[in-house]
Amino acid sequence: MKSPSLNSLSKEMWNWCINSNIWLSAQHIPGAKNVHADFQSTNFSDNLEGSLHPSIFKSITEAAYTPDVDLFASRLNHKVHSSVSWHPDSGAIATDAFAISWSNKKCYAFLY
Repeated sequence: MKSPSLNSLSKEMWNWCINSNIWLSAQHIPGAKNVHADFQSTNFSDNLEGSLHPSIFKSITEAAYTPDVDLFASRLNHKVHSSVSWHPDSGAIATDAFAISWSNKKCYAFLY
């Protein structure tokens, strides 16, 4: 990998899987043979923007901590002022949450 931090993270994940008796394998599937997934990853739809209800988010943050950054967010669903988007977004502090360091940040991630 070109990124030392991502290389380190992938090794850590691999070792965790070994210790947990989990077997991983990866295989590239060309977009032409993986039409549904390829379409979903390249065609943005506002209808697919999910998020926690504001009152639930508030309850969680009051019980746990107040996040600094909302990872995997968009201009439509971010819950924290600073957010990282999966696609270019003028309101985001970065694109691709896996390409930035999460250290020294209180992160929030909603994945559905």
